Amino acid sequence: MKKRPKFLIINSVGELVKMPNYADMLRTLCKRHELMLVTLHMFRHTHETVLWESGVADINYIRARLGGTNKDGFFNILGQKANTLNRNT
Repeated sequence: MKKRPKFLIINSVGELVKMPNYADMLRTLCKRHELMLVTLHMFRHTHETVLWESGVADINYIRARLGGTNKDGFFNILGQKANTLNRNT
């Protein structure tokens, strides 16, 4: 299994932000701009949905991009997305 990076977000002065501080930064940003409170995990699901809806059908590719995904849970979520897509067409 790949080692996860210790940094993913850069603050306004270009410094790398450690993972434990992400949630606090996002919460502050949402409050400051009066936005709906979101979590970084929500971005993960959004990324997955955008890939799926844009026609990326290689499930293993999507799982690899998300990293560390539980296989059964992942297939369950994609199954729900496929059912929703079929109902809307």
